[in-house]
Amino acid sequence: PQPLRDRDRGKGMTVTVGRLRPCPLLDLRFTVLGHNRLRGAAGGAVQLGELLVAEGLLGNQIATTASRSRDDQRSRND
Repeated sequence: PQPLRDRDRGKGMTVTVGRLRPCPLLDLRFTVLGHNRLRGAAGGAVQLGELLVAEGLLGNQIATTASRSRDDQRSRND
């Protein structure tokens, strides 16, 4: 990846991977370029959470965790 050339690909929402090489220790080495111009880390985390819920990979855990958190809060207040 070349920062000046690749940073605005996909209007700043793309990750570019390059220099893929074999590595005896880690199996693979590579260089990654990402740019959070439009969406910062927090926005990316929210978008990832929404995707996981939409794919059905996170729905039950969120409800269980939220319920457990409310129960813990109530027991502290009592």
